[in-house]
This record gives sequence, C-alpha cells and structure tokens, in this order.
Amino acid sequence: MQTYSHTQNLPHNHIAASVNVETGEVKVSKKRPNNIPPNKSIIKATYMKRINGSWEFLRKKCTPKEIEVVNHLVDITNYKNNSLEPLSDETSLRSLSTQFNISRRDVEKVFDKLFKLGVYGKFDVYKEIHHKYWVLNPYLSFAGNLVNNELVSLFEGTKIHEAFLEYHNN
Repeated sequence: MQTYSHTQNLPHNHIAASVNVETGEVKVSKKRPNNIPPNKSIIKATYMKRINGSWEFLRKKCTPKEIEVVNHLVDITNYKNNSLEPLSDETSLRSLSTQFNISRRDVEKVFDKLFKLGVYGKFDVYKEIHHKYWVLNPYLSFAGNLVNNELVSLFEGTKIHEAFLEYHNN
C-alpha cells in the first residue's frame, strides 16, 4: 500500500480526515489537544526573558554589586508592563539602600549610573493623581514572547539598546 503525505492549513473549526475512494470509508485524523510537541512541556509560571547582548554589555560596564542591583530590579519588575512601581525618584535613599542591600552613600551613584546606561527609565503620568515610577528597559529583560511596541520605543537609543543592536546585528 502506497501512502501520501499532504500538509494543509485548516480553520480552527475544521478537522482533517482521510477518505478511502474505493470503500467510501472516512477516518477522522487524530489531533493533538494542542500544538505543543510531544517531547515538550509548558511550565505554568511567570518568567522574564533576559536579552543576551544587553547583559554582556552590562557585565563589562558594571561592578558585581551593580549587576546584583540590576538582577534585583528584574526580579521586582511587573511582568505585564515592565514597571518597577513603586520605585521612583521619590523613593527614599534609605529605602533603596535597604531594599537593594547597598550603602546609603552609594545609592545615588549606583542608580544614576544604571539610569544613564539605560537600565531603567523614569515615567510620569497623570491618572486622577500624579504617578511617577521607573520602568525596566525591555532590551534588558521582559516577560513572555511579545512586548508592547510603545514600551520598546521609549528605550530606543539608550546604551542598552545600542548594545542589543550591536550583538544581534553581528
């Protein structure tokens, strides 16, 4: 018996079947319950992607303590919009010192350096009250497979973005 293989895209409400032209027998093709390959699994958890070229750039430009601060920022990022809320310029040095385990005299220097490298941006919006908060650069890390273009555009031209482009264009 000779067999044939044919791939065809079907609408979501259709299923594939084979018809024996000699007997008229119709066999409905067995469909996997999802499109996940049989040897793969999904871990149901929130996760953040880390972008290779950007992290290599940071490892060259930052001290181990500064990298630790960036890792902590990634850990506290809101996975829906990369917000670092409630962190903002109004967050006290004492609070930042405690939360990130760095001396109070180094807080301004560390966060100023990370801001200038493009690790995070400062965001201001008025929704009934004035909100100020920081946003993590998506060229460094973001959740899921898709990222909002408006968020990405906020960080174009930063040093992190340039490192990302250099890494991914070579």
